Amino acid sequence: MAKEIVQEPEVVYDITSDMLRVQIGESPSTYSIEVAGGVVLDYDAEDHVVAIEIDGASWSLRDFLQKARSIATSPSHPQAGDN
Repeated sequence: MAKEIVQEPEVVYDITSDMLRVQIGESPSTYSIEVAGGVVLDYDAEDHVVAIEIDGASWSLRDFLQKARSIATSPSHPQAGDN
């Protein structure tokens, strides 16, 4: 069985380049693969994903964030109005 290492992801957004990077591993990246338009996975030497990069993040995530806000503020959401 593979050993699972749990680490808090580090999320960095660069407003200048509009790049969102989620670092999910501690190993250095040795290669990257673009898996979708503007979405790149970084891998370490053992083929583990260590980071996810989203180019044009503000545009790519806009619809997702709008839907998430809509759901979170919906009267039927269990935590709506708790803020």
